[in-house]
Amino acid sequence: MRITQSMMTRQTIQRVFINRDIMYQTHERISTGKKVNRPSDDATAYARIARYEKSYQRNLQYLSNVQYSRNWVNETSVALDKLQDYASQAKAIALKAVDASNDDDSRQVYARQLRGILEESVSTVNAKYLDKSLFAGTNTKNSTPFVLNDLTVTYTGNDEKIKRRLAEDMVSEINTTGQRVMDTGFFQAMETMITALEANDIPAIEDTIDDMQTAYDAVLNLSGEVGSFHNSLSLIENRLKDANMKLEEYLADDQDVVLEEEFVRLESEQTAYQAAMQSAAKIMRLNILNYV
Repeated sequence: MRITQSMMTRQTIQRVFINRDIMYQTHERISTGKKVNRPSDDATAYARIARYEKSYQRNLQYLSNVQYSRNWVNETSVALDKLQDYASQAKAIALKAVDASNDDDSRQVYARQLRGILEESVSTVNAKYLDKSLFAGTNTKNSTPFVLNDLTVTYTGNDEKIKRRLAEDMVSEINTTGQRVMDTGFFQAMETMITALEANDIPAIEDTIDDMQTAYDAVLNLSGEVGSFHNSLSLIENRLKDANMKLEEYLADDQDVVLEEEFVRLESEQTAYQAAMQSAAKIMRLNILNYV
């Protein structure tokens, strides 16, 4: 086959375009920091990177849910720890009050102390996180789910659960409803004990001691349950962080460029491009001379 001048020209110009495209691709890798910017760069790697990024973003959402849940549960745990402490103080006062050596005045003092503890306890379980009531069920805008009327505590929230997705196959209930706090019997026992003390009713005081102990144990168990869940959330958070660290490593292996290598490659490609341009210029001049 005869090699004509026009064929040489086309091949030379084609080589210039190829060298230019290769150089532009290297420029793009340097500017983006990525080896793969489109499916045509490496279809298999591009698909794999897309899967990694999807998993990474999904884990970030789970992490956000876990961190919100952990903060919510932590505030719940703090409130229940305070309630447990108040229940312990109330039980100790009740045990002192039942002593037969106390007179009516002493029991009135104990009653006033218990009233103060009752008020503080109600304030504690009306606690909020991010302006949302912790113990109101799903009625989180209810600013006072527990209402104290003299000695009677009424719960005005609901018994619904707040749920958060913490993993692809895990949806957890993160709140402790006020009904569960009521079910400990603490507020009922406090009302009965204070009423008995103010009436100086020693048999009634003695009868309520067991109720105070039972209520304290129930609050303790509830507090422990919430604390255990908080620990579980910390483990889930760590697992998600570890998973995303691995995904970052996988993404870096498939996607991140080594800039030093790319700059060396770019310098070589620029040299090749300049050489191709010079060759094209010489051939184009020869073509022009054919017509002189």
